[in-house]
Amino acid sequence: MKIQKIEIKNLRSFNSEGATIENLANLNLLVGKNNSGKSNMGIALETIFQGLSISSNLIPLGGTLDKIDDTFWFNKLTSSKEKPVSIQISMDSVLYDKDIKDMLKGVKDDSNKRSFIQDNHGSILSLEINISLSPNSDRTIVSLKKALLAGAIFYLQDSKGFNYFNFENYVEEHSQNKPDRTLEIIKDFLKNKFLMIKSNRMANTKIAEEFESMEKNLNLKKGHIFAKVNDYMKLLFPYLKDSIKTYDYIRGKELHIEDNLHLPISSYGEGIAQIFTILFYIFRENADIIFIEEPEAYLHPTLLKKFVGMLEKIAKDEYKQFFLVTHSTIPLNVDRINNTYRFSFDKENGTKVHTLGKNNINIDRLRQEFNPDSAEIFFTDKVILVEGKEDEYFIEGLFNRIVVGNNDYKVISVGSNGNFGIYKEILSAFNISFSIICDGNCLLENYAIKIISDMLKDQIKLKTIEEKKEYLKSQKIWILPKEDISDFYPERFKNLPKEPKRALKVLTELKQEDISQGELKILGEIITEAF
Repeated sequence: MKIQKIEIKNLRSFNSEGATIENLANLNLLVGKNNSGKSNMGIALETIFQGLSISSNLIPLGGTLDKIDDTFWFNKLTSSKEKPVSIQISMDSVLYDKDIKDMLKGVKDDSNKRSFIQDNHGSILSLEINISLSPNSDRTIVSLKKALLAGAIFYLQDSKGFNYFNFENYVEEHSQNKPDRTLEIIKDFLKNKFLMIKSNRMANTKIAEEFESMEKNLNLKKGHIFAKVNDYMKLLFPYLKDSIKTYDYIRGKELHIEDNLHLPISSYGEGIAQIFTILFYIFRENADIIFIEEPEAYLHPTLLKKFVGMLEKIAKDEYKQFFLVTHSTIPLNVDRINNTYRFSFDKENGTKVHTLGKNNINIDRLRQEFNPDSAEIFFTDKVILVEGKEDEYFIEGLFNRIVVGNNDYKVISVGSNGNFGIYKEILSAFNISFSIICDGNCLLENYAIKIISDMLKDQIKLKTIEEKKEYLKSQKIWILPKEDISDFYPERFKNLPKEPKRALKVLTELKQEDISQGELKILGEIITEAF
């Protein structure tokens, strides 16, 4: 089973307008700055699949519903009358033969099985949680609605009418033509289909205790779990010939690998231990939808790249779906651009999610420009596009000299002025603010770039170069008064070899009086305005 669509409102950083994510893939990359709401999506999914628990210490013993104020706390989320939480997801056709078999394990009545398959096979499963507080006479009634398929509603309500501590879950069937256990079967089935692996779970997991607990579970197919883990570990670490066949949670409270020598897994390095931990949870829990936070915290770049490729293979071979929260550019590439989701947050709009969507971008053209350096655009609030590497080095360095402490931007060299267009398209699609700084020859007829030509073609009233420059500034494009960035260097640097890194030498030797006068002062003012 896989998620096709997610809609979230009034959950933590998501406001009443909320955000909708559609057309989800096997591997979905959630990117953006810290505190933009990526992990809150994981909390929404966890809430949908695994339900809610109520903190029992909010009201004194014997407290009643009329004493509850307008805000009500559930485990991990808060709801109020003014801002009721709403989480909705749509699944693909969940009821494949394998899923039906798993769902019906505990159903012995053949008539129930037949009814279940006949009514639901091939249907799309839609899940919804709505949490609201509504006034009823002089009391506040707390309700949680969880809908599974049409006509089925789960309520969380006070079993005694007022005692806060006695909330219980029950199923109320509004459809009279479903005498079977369909709803209960689906509810139980969904509980184990979502898994969240947090970064601290990877780093600090007491995995020896997990093994000890697993040993006591007689129903768990331990051999099958380790066989799966072993298969995928070998994809990344082929030298582990006989790995993960045995484990020893007594000796040293640490996992050991049988690879000719009986060695603790820590002796193989942190990366192996962390990947083993992730694989262990994936196959022990047997979940279909797995949410993983920041694997790059414990994996070096080469291993991270292989690990993400392995997740794609697991998703395909084992029919699973992954959501990967990352602050690394390593997992990002053109082949995954359609399933990359950029999260942004501000106090006025809350969390929003941006994706390529239906934007008609030339993927083959983008492939030529996309790399780990340019992928940093997904983790900043502002991008400055410049033409060449020397422009990038000098403009960024000069800005850092003029404005100290502003690091929330990325300067990117597009290679040539003909490449501004493809960057403009990708930045616009993902709602990333950007400006363009280009050399003075961008307005010359023989050098004019397409995006500038397109902007100016309808501006027939603009006659002079200065009028055109002023108009382009309103479109976030700044035209430098010189044809090359080196034309701004002080006279004593004019004889340096023409190469991009000469900008670094110039920056190193620039004096404050150089920056505060002449051509460099003009350039500094333009750069500051563009940033």
